[in-house]
Amino acid sequence: MFKTNRRSTFTGEEEEVGFIFDSSRELQKYLNEAPWGEVYVTNEKTEYLICVNEYSQLLTWGSADLWFSHFQGERNDE
Repeated sequence: MFKTNRRSTFTGEEEEVGFIFDSSRELQKYLNEAPWGEVYVTNEKTEYLICVNEYSQLLTWGSADLWFSHFQGERNDE
């Protein structure tokens, strides 16, 4: 299960700003069912950031750069 993080806006209303997932399986389930727009994935220490934008471009920062460059290398070897 996942929890929703909320924050107050300038008008005093609350809005959802993110989700905390208990496992990568929960995240995968959410992403499979979510409407597409911009999606950002990170951990609590913000050691990495993975973004898929509205143009379906995959962007990575931090340690995620290493993960995806490894996968890209495997694809180039085929």
